[in-house]
Amino acid sequence: MTASTSVGEGEPTSLVTQTTNTRAPARIASFSQTIRVPVGTGLTLECLAVGNPTPRARWITRDRPVTFSPFYEVTNEGHLKIHSVEPSLSGNYTCSAKNLFGEDEVYYTVLALKPPNPPPLSVQFATSDSIKLKWEVPENGGIAILGYIISYRITGETWNRIELTPDQTSYTIG
Repeated sequence: MTASTSVGEGEPTSLVTQTTNTRAPARIASFSQTIRVPVGTGLTLECLAVGNPTPRARWITRDRPVTFSPFYEVTNEGHLKIHSVEPSLSGNYTCSAKNLFGEDEVYYTVLALKPPNPPPLSVQFATSDSIKLKWEVPENGGIAILGYIISYRITGETWNRIELTPDQTSYTIG
């Protein structure tokens, strides 16, 4: 290799030789991660296995190999396709690749998120022109509750909507 400028060409570098190796240990070119996905959503977990000879991807969850199931499908590329994420499918998934010269693994943690349960609502007190509502913090479905919405209407009037912060557990209307 040489470098050149408007003045001319420089001296060449010394000769470097390298031969290719037909032996390559199995490696996975995907990254471990935690994935939060809404219930009912499809999901593909990547397992890009490389090496020579070509390694085969193998998926494990709950200490068992992933086999044919109505929930999963291992694609021709070795990825794990989850048709529809359900709470029962939350957990750890491992893809391993192995050949004669080595092995590698990638780990996924899948968290199925669902909408929060409705909060248990009760009337703390009522007067002729007000009502105080109180509620318990519900099961959050796997992710922090961002707030509450109270929709109400007074007889003969239109609906009103009040947005409250997640730390509030009571509200007086009136």
